[in-house]
Amino acid sequence: MPGVIGTSRPYALQNAYAADDEPIECDGDKVEYFETEKKVVGTGDVVIKYKDLTLTSDKVTVWTDSYAVLAEGNVTFAQGDNIFKGETMEYNFKDSTGSIVDFAGRAEEWYVKGKEALRVSEEKFVVRKSYLTTCDHEVPHWKISADRVEVYPNRMVNTYNAVAWLNPLGMKGLNLPIMWLPYYCHPLDDNKPQVTLVPGKSSDWGYYLLSAWRYNLTPNQKGNIYIDYREKKDLALGLDYIYDTNAIGKGSLFGYSPNERGIENNYLSHKWFDSGKDYQEFKAESQKYILRERHQWTPGPNTLVTAELHKYEDKNVIKDYFYDDYERDESPLSYALATHSMSFGSMSLLTQERVNSFDEMTEMLPEAKLNIYNQRIGESRFYYKGDFKAVNMNQVYPNDVANARDSQHANIFDSYNQLSYQAKVGFLSVMPYAGTKQTLLSREIDKDQSIISGAAYTGVDISTKFYKVFDAQSLPFGIKLNKMRHVVTPTMGYLHVSRPTQDSSLMLSDGVSRSSVMTLGLENKLQTKIGEGGNQVVDLAMLLVNTTYDFNHTPGGQFGDITSKLELKPYAWLTATSNAVVDPHKRYHHQWLKQIDNNVSFNFDKLGSLGMGHSYQAGSNNIIAQAKLESVPGWKFSGYWDFNFLATRNGEKVIRKFRDQEYVITKNLHCWEADLRYNISEDDGHEIMLIFRLKAFPDVPFRFGKTYNKPKIGSQS
Repeated sequence: MPGVIGTSRPYALQNAYAADDEPIECDGDKVEYFETEKKVVGTGDVVIKYKDLTLTSDKVTVWTDSYAVLAEGNVTFAQGDNIFKGETMEYNFKDSTGSIVDFAGRAEEWYVKGKEALRVSEEKFVVRKSYLTTCDHEVPHWKISADRVEVYPNRMVNTYNAVAWLNPLGMKGLNLPIMWLPYYCHPLDDNKPQVTLVPGKSSDWGYYLLSAWRYNLTPNQKGNIYIDYREKKDLALGLDYIYDTNAIGKGSLFGYSPNERGIENNYLSHKWFDSGKDYQEFKAESQKYILRERHQWTPGPNTLVTAELHKYEDKNVIKDYFYDDYERDESPLSYALATHSMSFGSMSLLTQERVNSFDEMTEMLPEAKLNIYNQRIGESRFYYKGDFKAVNMNQVYPNDVANARDSQHANIFDSYNQLSYQAKVGFLSVMPYAGTKQTLLSREIDKDQSIISGAAYTGVDISTKFYKVFDAQSLPFGIKLNKMRHVVTPTMGYLHVSRPTQDSSLMLSDGVSRSSVMTLGLENKLQTKIGEGGNQVVDLAMLLVNTTYDFNHTPGGQFGDITSKLELKPYAWLTATSNAVVDPHKRYHHQWLKQIDNNVSFNFDKLGSLGMGHSYQAGSNNIIAQAKLESVPGWKFSGYWDFNFLATRNGEKVIRKFRDQEYVITKNLHCWEADLRYNISEDDGHEIMLIFRLKAFPDVPFRFGKTYNKPKIGSQS
């Protein structure tokens, strides 16, 4: 005989032996409680809630003593964004285990469908005879089927006996198998696709096909296998291995081996139309290689160890195959560095050795440093800071027979000690200081005699700050304010370095010269408050002007260059900056304006963006612009332009000339995106490429395209 019968109202069940357990809430068209059997039966649009779990079904039976549940008919199980649907489900709310039959569901960005799913624990699901995809169509455009799938929420997905399928038309019966893997592991925090194919054509490479094949051995061991073909080069193979040892740090290893041969421009087309022609004369083959290793280890909370190795066959191989890396750093250094930070300073040990014979560099074998931050002496206003260094140094030069030079070696011991006094004189903050620098070299340049050099440093830094708050709510052009503060910060500094005991020309390193320089600065800021409660202060505008005065310049001293930095952010969608360097001793504008960089960026959220930059230096002008249009449903368009005007290039006057142009059309293909890129470069000619990528894995393992770097506004305070 039922103890309770309820209609269309929730019924709370509490386990009698655990008072602190959360109740199971049961709501349905009809809810019955059977006291002797210790169970509740709900029928008709039943909803069960427990903690963050929600279960709906046509019929649900709950055993109150064990928290076990049996759901039958139109079952839906939800936890956060994860949703599973099926016909029958057994579940235990107490130990978070259960099973669902003939189900379909979604876990994060994945859609899954199969015969049976088991929840072994809160941290593990097991799915049998199922498939995974990121496409939400009834017939997905792609999927991975597997006999067994193990899902570890927020960590990884393991598949066994997995097959990858393509169905571009989304029609039943047209699935095309493209790959089989006995085992595959996919980390859920990884946005890179498993296979990336990029066809294209460029003047340097001819027709090419770049491919990256993702592998995941474990969540802490993964990478890509690269198989690339370039018509004017040849086949290239590569591998990168990304690892995390947990115990001794993490890092990445990259190896790449291109095979090069000299062939004519139209090799493929000639080979196709004239197969009988002998091409042996074009094949002067050579094998090159690239090897890079990066590692980082944190053995303690205040200790960091980093190391990098860059080994190349020749100095042009990076430029030929990875031009983006070459632009960032033409000659990356190989080193091992250990740093340890303390409350009063830091220590470091650096080993830096040449591994490529064509590089010119300074070797440190090793270099040890101790830096003591500005430390207050007792309760006084005096402060001390010190920098100490010991290094075994080699200055090495390229092994060029035509321009051979002997390497220079020296042991160096260097120290700098400074005592300062911080005081307040009226409204001024004043800090006079004095220091001394001592350097011991085991040998002079091109000699074997050791030398000691010393110099004294004296100076003073003076600064103050004025501000005024205006009760303003707006400015012209619709600029909204929550009051406005004008902050003026003038600064002045003076530094005198005495004549060192040894001329800097004799020092292989750490040499100094006599100097006497005053620096002047004036900063203006306009600020307002934003955010909830108006607690966040932001800069609307900032102008900083600096210059120097050199007392040692003869006759009578002279002002140095005037530098200015302007930042404007009147709206959330507009940012503008301008940096300029002016020589006050020149008469005409094309002489006194040494350099200027102007940037403006418009961000229109989902509609698109526009960025423009202008730079001038030594009589040459350059303009970079990038526009993105994203307001057309299913399409994205972008363009990039880089051109010179009124410039000098290779000794010739250029009135107007494009350096680079790039046009990109992106088409939304539901769960895929396709990029058609067309690039025109003054140096590299024309290039066209087609890129397909899954939306769920947008991080393509290749770097493509030109980018305008929008202006960055300084820190806000």
